[in-house]
Amino acid sequence: METEKLYYQDPYLTAFTARVLSCEKSKSGWAVVLDRTAFYPEGGGQPADHGTLGAVQVTDVHETKGVIFHTCDGPVEIGTQVAGPLTGPAGSTTCSSTPGSTFSPACCARCTTVTTWVSTWGPTR
Repeated sequence: METEKLYYQDPYLTAFTARVLSCEKSKSGWAVVLDRTAFYPEGGGQPADHGTLGAVQVTDVHETKGVIFHTCDGPVEIGTQVAGPLTGPAGSTTCSSTPGSTFSPACCARCTTVTTWVSTWGPTR
């Protein structure tokens, strides 16, 4: 089942609650999957959001086939509800430091409501 991506509904969301679907030991900590998340995953040059899930630190976030994996420094009990506050302004550091040559409309969507337009060099097909 895909993770509900709260950051698409509200790019300024910095706290949420979610149900823990799985928690497995991994080489870099504990891989935690939630039913929904506000943590934006690493990708396309944008670093992942960080924060906590209950009492554990979220050190990395990745997406695979629509499922968001939160790498944590400790386990979280499956089936419980956890609070997930993000530390720092969600996505805003990347948006303010992304150069124009690699500008990401997804990054812009995290920080603003401005519509973006894509231009091309030469004729379009």
